[in-house]
Amino acid sequence: MKQIFITFTLIFYCQIISAQYTGIQSLDGWTNYLQGVYYKDVANVLNPFEGHYKYESNSILFEIKIQKREVFYNGYNYQDILIGSYLLIKENIVEIDVLNDINNNHNHYSNYYLYGNEIMTGKVRGCDECTENEKWVIATIIEPDTGAADKIHMRKFVVNGQPTLRIFIYPVSRSRHQNDGPTPMQKYPVGISFDLVQIP
Repeated sequence: MKQIFITFTLIFYCQIISAQYTGIQSLDGWTNYLQGVYYKDVANVLNPFEGHYKYESNSILFEIKIQKREVFYNGYNYQDILIGSYLLIKENIVEIDVLNDINNNHNHYSNYYLYGNEIMTGKVRGCDECTENEKWVIATIIEPDTGAADKIHMRKFVVNGQPTLRIFIYPVSRSRHQNDGPTPMQKYPVGISFDLVQIP
């Protein structure tokens, strides 16, 4: 009887696992989303972006934490994706502090204040200093008070032996809040590159 129960449980579990997604496609280079497909970071391009980063200069402290989540279901398909959180202090005043939000298990990646997995290669879309085959990522960053949502370009490289994350927040200024009013304003700096050093 115990053997039958174990066999039935294994068969049931395998059916659930196989029903989760209908196929696997590489996240790097996809052009459109298909329902039920798992968009996997096959080459682990997203892995080097994981970490805790800090920029401190000119009365600004900017910290970002990034993690990679695998097989994250968004209600339509499954994706490997970077999620993140951040802290912004200007002139010794805390403007935004959602740094520990990364520890929450939200049911959708868009509930995080930083998320994305758009893998870019080379100098396309604004990365003039990138090498021809260098991989970098475009994600979305959210301003928690106003709901402003902008694009954040992230490039990981090494400066004087120090792992560094160069970010550029491209202003899009749309809101993720319902019944949007005027274009929301951002507290985080837009249109400027920042080099954040990776810290333990």
